[in-house]
Amino acid sequence: MTVLQAAVLGAVQGITEFLPISSSGHLIIVPKLLGWEAQAVTFDLIIHLATLLALFIALRADVVWLWEGVWKRDQPRVQLTLKLLAASLPAAVVGFFWSDWLGGFREVQTVAVSLIVWGLLLGAADRFSSMMRGQIKDLGRTRWWQAMLIGCIQVLSFIPGTSRSGSTMTAGLFAGLDRVAAARFSFLLAIPITAAAGLAAVFDVTNQGLEITLLPILVGFISAFVFGVLAIRLLLLVLRKTSFVWFAVYRVVLGIFLLLYL
Repeated sequence: MTVLQAAVLGAVQGITEFLPISSSGHLIIVPKLLGWEAQAVTFDLIIHLATLLALFIALRADVVWLWEGVWKRDQPRVQLTLKLLAASLPAAVVGFFWSDWLGGFREVQTVAVSLIVWGLLLGAADRFSSMMRGQIKDLGRTRWWQAMLIGCIQVLSFIPGTSRSGSTMTAGLFAGLDRVAAARFSFLLAIPITAAAGLAAVFDVTNQGLEITLLPILVGFISAFVFGVLAIRLLLLVLRKTSFVWFAVYRVVLGIFLLLYL
């Protein structure tokens, strides 16, 4: 892997991890479109550490707010933290036992179909949300059934093309959260699962060694971190003024393009 490839793929990971358009799908598509060999799995996992750091930086106010709430035993914040941890369990269990099997569906056709199906669902959820009254704007008011629904739907994100952020935001919209709240819950829910992926990367490197040289990893890490922070802040800003519809359209158009030309 060259330094340029690492920088491009790091940017792709940073942007698509947080926008509802599928990071795993784009990490399969981009190398194919550019004629590159598939990147090492170790590289994919290590740049997840960069997106974890991006989460902490971009959401530091929310993270500190939750941490202080737990420390001070503030019940609404303690409850929200418990809901986030509980909602992470389904993906943690499935990821531990079956992530390799689910992630094995890396064909372009699978990515394309997932992009289209979840694009349509995201568009429907956004429409449903715009018609719903009494949406939850304060994450502290998120109910247990809503948190667990979002957590269970997150399991499907192991299938390439689905999108972890896209599936959880879609579930959040259908569950009654407003657009910004659904995005914030999705981002906070990403912290445990991204941390688990990062630990898996450390374990793999410790046991198998690096599959690529250090410089591309460093460049990819920095690129994923910078673009990850920008993507989080951009999405939260955009959702205060518009909807998810353009992301839904992008997914469907890209999926159709892949089915027709790849």
